[in-house]
Amino acid sequence: MRGVSAAPFGGVDESTVRTDNKRALGGWRLFPVLICLAATTVAGCTAPSGGGSEAPTVAPTQSASAAPTTVESTPAVTPGKIDQTVAPRKQETAKPVDLDRKQKADSIVVSLKSIKSSRVTGHGPGEISGPALVVTVVVDNRSKSRVSVDSAIVTLIDSKGNVGTPMTESPARPFTGTVAAGDSATGVYVFQVGTKVRNPIRVSVTYSTEHVTALFVGNAG
Repeated sequence: MRGVSAAPFGGVDESTVRTDNKRALGGWRLFPVLICLAATTVAGCTAPSGGGSEAPTVAPTQSASAAPTTVESTPAVTPGKIDQTVAPRKQETAKPVDLDRKQKADSIVVSLKSIKSSRVTGHGPGEISGPALVVTVVVDNRSKSRVSVDSAIVTLIDSKGNVGTPMTESPARPFTGTVAAGDSATGVYVFQVGTKVRNPIRVSVTYSTEHVTALFVGNAG
């Protein structure tokens, strides 16, 4: 029975099986490629599902800008320079009157109640024992408000133009505090002045730098 070939596996030709296997393997190799192409196609499509229309794209809106805040600026303070010269404030002085007269400085009336010769003993720095003048000053407040005399300055200049040295020992009692409207205050000032330089003397009274200085001139000899 040489002319008949037995087909293996139930009569299936072996060559046919090999050909079918190759075709099947080729098909499986193309399957991943087809899946990738399908995924790319689906991703690129914009067709909505269910036949609905495409959802509108909402553009982002800008938030309303806040109203500007107004900040009050503080005027800059210009610092001075160490070598800068500041012009001194001019202190107005009234015309001189005699030692026994009253002088009005704005709403204040100033008078020298008495000028007495004395001898003092120096105790403080710069004070020297010797002849002196004791000047009693009265300030009469004729204004409608209280006036401070804490910063009152009383100065005595002798006949040679030298400033009398103020003494702090008794009976010296400078002005302090305030003077009520319609009231008066008394201050006592002691100056070291030689007996030969008292004709004339000049006594100035400044109860405030914002007001006129009262000036008295005469012999205290």
